[in-house]
Amino acid sequence: GGMPRTFSFNSIATLNRSKSPESRTTRSFEEGELGDPRLASSAVWRVERDTNASYAVMEAFPQPVATAMLEGRRIEPISKEMVSVYFSDIIGFSALSSAMPAPKVSRMLGRLFGKFDQLAAQHGVQKVDVIGDSYIAATNFLRDQSTDHAARLARFALDAMAAARETLVDDGSDTD
Repeated sequence: GGMPRTFSFNSIATLNRSKSPESRTTRSFEEGELGDPRLASSAVWRVERDTNASYAVMEAFPQPVATAMLEGRRIEPISKEMVSVYFSDIIGFSALSSAMPAPKVSRMLGRLFGKFDQLAAQHGVQKVDVIGDSYIAATNFLRDQSTDHAARLARFALDAMAAARETLVDDGSDTD
């Protein structure tokens, strides 16, 4: 018996900073390790849930902010004199998305924003957020790019527009 073993969000995050799913750590339990096999199953689910939550935090926030959150540290405000901010959204998205099944819309956004993420990394641009069909990014935000932040973001924006033009709305896959 006894109480089921639980894991804190912080301890799971420390084990699991890898972005690739196959290299993320998952703790399994031997039958009887926690007493009742049902508790072991529940504990495995909690570990996997917390691991996925840690991964989501690392994906959703800039690395220094995510790390501080996962370690339970205070998040210090970031103050900059100058930043350049990129904002885009898809023209006609409401009409487009209402005419397509949700899985196709999701795949389309995944393809487009995946390209944007690659371009952001290539240009040294920090993705700030994705909200629906909107992509928000910035330069001179986490890294000192004071000498070229506007030009860097402009090059990213031009490449993002080209990527958007090349991204198929419907990739033809019928796995809905």
